Amino acid sequence: MKSSHYAKLFMKMARYDCMLLTVLKAAKCVLIAAVFINTVLSGTYIVSALKK
Repeated sequence: MKSSHYAKLFMKMARYDCMLLTVLKAAKCVLIAAVFINTVLSGTYIVSALKK
C-alpha cells in the first residue's frame, strides 16, 4: 500500500521535474535569442554611426 503511494508521488515529482526542465530550456533559448538580437542591433547601430 505505502510503496504504491510513494510510486505515485515519485511519478508526480518526476513529471513536475520534467516540466521545470522544459521551462528552463525554453527560458535559456529565449535568453540566448535576446542576447543575439541585442548584439546584432547594437552592431548595426555602431556600423551606421561609423558610416556617417
